This record gives sequence, structure tokens and C-alpha cells, in this order.
Amino acid sequence: MFDDLIKDKAVKILVVEDEAIIAHNLIGELKNIGFSPMGFVDTGEKAIMEIGENRPDLVILDISIKGKIDGIETAEIIKSRYGIPCIFYSGCEDP
Repeated sequence: MFDDLIKDKAVKILVVEDEAIIAHNLIGELKNIGFSPMGFVDTGEKAIMEIGENRPDLVILDISIKGKIDGIETAEIIKSRYGIPCIFYSGCEDP
């Protein structure tokens, strides 16, 4: 299934990231390699609402996002309700 998504660059991708700069950078990189991202939302709750209205083919999400549910719980809901694949990414700063 994922291989088919990679071959089809018209795939709809939703980014879930609560840091706007990071979201815009990721969207820019996706565009640079030929994808057309749908945009981004900054909470799991918004992601679930957006997916209900505009079904993406793939969701890329940060594990630590603001809101009542984190990225992992958001992905579990997305997978169980919609069967849409999710890719996690996250960052960590060394103190």
C-alpha cells in the first residue's frame, strides 16, 4: 500500500505539527520532491476533523503536539476510523 503512495506523487498528505516553522519547512520539502501537501493542522483534534472532511492519503505527524491528545493517540484514531497510514516524526534538543 505504501509503495503505491510513493509512486503516485498526486497523493494528498496532511501534516500535523504544532510548530508552524517546522510545518512550513516540511511542506516545502514535500513540494520540492514533487508532492502536493494539503497543508497542516496543529492539534490532534483538528487533524481528526480535517481528515473527516478532506480524506488525505497519508498523514505525517509529530509525536508531541499540543491539545488533548498526542500524536500517537491521534494516529491510533486515524487508523481505526479511516484506515489512513501515518508516519511519525519527532525532534529532541540536547540541553
